[in-house]
Amino acid sequence: MRAPDREGRWPVWRLALVFWPLACGAMTVNLHFLALLGRSVGGPVLAPWTALALGALAGIPAAFAFAAWIRRLMDRADASD
Repeated sequence: MRAPDREGRWPVWRLALVFWPLACGAMTVNLHFLALLGRSVGGPVLAPWTALALGALAGIPAAFAFAAWIRRLMDRADASD
């Protein structure tokens, strides 16, 4: 286990935890609209609660990817000072 960062930098996992509700909502909306598009070509109906549950799961890797990107941007901004 690594020692805590003394510079006050937020680690990626903490940023991901903050961004997870946003990623969850975005993935839920995307899955729901994808199911609506799929329904027009004969796909199954996806209930909103099912889309919410799948969006919550799909939001985890999306939040980590977004947090890693934001961390790199923050590091680049700190390095340019």
